[in-house]
Amino acid sequence: MKKTAFILSLTFSLVLLFAACEQEQIKTQGEEELQLTSPTGFKAANSISELKTLIGLNVNDNLTSIEYLESDKANAAIVTFVKANSKTKRTVAIGKGKIHFESNNLIYKKLSPANQKAQNGGSWIISCTGTGDCNNCTVQGTVDADGNLNFSCSDSCCDMEVKTNNEATYNIGD
Repeated sequence: MKKTAFILSLTFSLVLLFAACEQEQIKTQGEEELQLTSPTGFKAANSISELKTLIGLNVNDNLTSIEYLESDKANAAIVTFVKANSKTKRTVAIGKGKIHFESNNLIYKKLSPANQKAQNGGSWIISCTGTGDCNNCTVQGTVDADGNLNFSCSDSCCDMEVKTNNEATYNIGD
């Protein structure tokens, strides 16, 4: 009886372990299918792990897509992700070059040396956040006819955080 219970317990544990490994493999495989380099050669990061670190995510957070905005003036990757403890999709834009952005609530910060190194000397990171009724904030980006990259938040109640290094050029509300 004890031997049967032990074998059943061991079998159940192995099945759970296999299922957990299978789920992790699917998550990793989906992230590894993401293109870290744009069609024109702009590199968002050297690896998924580096990209997560660059935009402030944890290992368990899930990257879902990367879209590129590019012109002769600037390059950007708009990264969509879901935090491990949430179902809400969020976005962040990272890139190099001159940008334009508009926000009612702007928070400006300097890129840390670690972020600059991870981003190969990149110029900026943009994110949009909100609280309470304003909790579905995402970064929106377009390229205008002159090749300028323009960013805004999805809602006027959102806070836009712009992290830049010393070489970044940008226009507020332009």
